[in-house]
Amino acid sequence: MSPNYNDDLDWATLKDMDGVFITAGDQELFKKSRVAKILCTTPRVGLDIINESGIFLDGLIGSNLDPGEVFSLNELKLNPKYVFKTEGENGGIVFPGGRYKAIKNKKNKIDSYGCGDSFAAGILYGFSSNWNIEESLNLAKVLGRNCSEHFGPYKNSINYS
Repeated sequence: MSPNYNDDLDWATLKDMDGVFITAGDQELFKKSRVAKILCTTPRVGLDIINESGIFLDGLIGSNLDPGEVFSLNELKLNPKYVFKTEGENGGIVFPGGRYKAIKNKKNKIDSYGCGDSFAAGILYGFSSNWNIEESLNLAKVLGRNCSEHFGPYKNSINYS
């Protein structure tokens, strides 16, 4: 159920990508994907796979509240440029950088499903657009918050107010 390097796919298209976010795959997929300008992933892929790839990541993004995504930095052989550990409405931690606050909801929270994916999309978009960490993190927080104000992640819209 996850792609790997042996799959019959057009891997050459990766060189044209501004950003790639890997949700599943093998270490060879990480190596192939490093041709993209920005490469991010989730710890859910598996720290062994990330470590065995030997690839420098621009971002490692996961939930500090999800047992399947919790890890310590000393488990990584090669530290990514940034590590994000989200904590829902309590904000989270970015390394380097420290704690950050979540953006308050304007509407009632309805559902948290997809908030982390929306957050990760904001980081990937910001980094791929050459935004700095503050701009990228702000977009990620806005997208995560907006997602929580709808049922499911698919009615997300950018509303910076």
